Amino acid sequence: MSMLSHVARLVNRTEEENDYLHLTGHYPTLEKRRALVEAVYAERGQPGRLATFPRERQNLLLWAISQQEAYHQEVAANGSRAFASTFNRETQMSESGEPVAVTEQPVTTADIAAYPTQQIAFLLDMFEDFALGEVFTTRPMLGPQAWIHSRTFTRNDSCGAYDAGTALNEGRDPSFTECPEECEDSCRIGVQIDGELMEAECRSVAAEYCQPAGYHVSSQYGLSLDAMLDEGMREALQNNIQIEGLDLLRAGAGATLSWSYTAPAGYFSTANPNEWREVLWQRIIQADMAIRTDINSRKGATLVLGDANFIGVFRLLQKMELSFDTVPGGVGPGSANEVTAYQGITRAGRFKVYLFTDMAADTGLVMRRDDNDPTAIFAPWIPITSLGRLVYPRARKVETGLMTLYGMRVLRSGRIREIQLTP
Repeated sequence: MSMLSHVARLVNRTEEENDYLHLTGHYPTLEKRRALVEAVYAERGQPGRLATFPRERQNLLLWAISQQEAYHQEVAANGSRAFASTFNRETQMSESGEPVAVTEQPVTTADIAAYPTQQIAFLLDMFEDFALGEVFTTRPMLGPQAWIHSRTFTRNDSCGAYDAGTALNEGRDPSFTECPEECEDSCRIGVQIDGELMEAECRSVAAEYCQPAGYHVSSQYGLSLDAMLDEGMREALQNNIQIEGLDLLRAGAGATLSWSYTAPAGYFSTANPNEWREVLWQRIIQADMAIRTDINSRKGATLVLGDANFIGVFRLLQKMELSFDTVPGGVGPGSANEVTAYQGITRAGRFKVYLFTDMAADTGLVMRRDDNDPTAIFAPWIPITSLGRLVYPRARKVETGLMTLYGMRVLRSGRIREIQLTP
């Protein structure tokens, strides 16, 4: 037991001292304090022990008794019941002055109110990238309307296999430019220029919120409702414009091919599944050839677009190489790699491939992009623009919005082929 514990024991065990404190409110003199400490050591068979301590240690003991006395004085002023409750952990005084047993109640987690102090994650909704500019040729409009002109050379005379008025690039007619008999008229050609007026269409989206909600978001998250809603409106406009563009390409395709998930009866139904999947690659080659031979194209495809199902078929065509390292107790880090030296959509880097998750399911498009002679054109006039904030003081409400105006057209249907995947 420490020296300070000796002092506490002395105060609590000495009946005379307790009576003295309770009844008189007077405190022992320095000599009385020294006598009390020496009495404790004498009870333990160590008379005169205090005198053997250095002066500093004697002073510490006597100072500790003074602190105990001051505390006793404070609690004694509240009555004997408070004094007994303070210094006796096992009993407390009843109203009649009799001690009664008490049960100790440990503090548990249920006694501590829990308040969250950490934000461990803030999950954001995901949007597909705006990649329409990779597919469409972008030409800004300078006003709400713009012309799309087309030029066509025509045959003015029926000098061979084709009638007058047909396009010069249609078919093959070697006799058309043969020299006629001497002094006879040559076959004539003409040029026809047609115009289509494209008018910008409008898309807009709006949002509204109550001003108190804005204060709450700012206080709790340190964020701005204006900025968040502006971001959401921008994503909504971009997503809808992109979906509109993909649907426009499908509607403007010059022809549609198909491939079935189910192999036909016969050889393919019992062969390696990849052999039937390779037929889808052959459909792309057929589409490429159709684009190359179209009278308004004469050049091959450069892009393959598809939804996840369409592109997934080609991922299944890839051979895989699996490697792993063994470590004590199991398998360690390894890798799984696609072997590209195999027939598939990336073979020889022939086409650029784009995966659009918002594209119509089981759909692929094979097309040519040519910025000099556009296949499809996206013509923004007014870019995505904020309409500002409108505050309604009476309702404590804020309205905001975005808008854009643009034109969009498919100009060369013969350069687009759709491939549909069927059950």
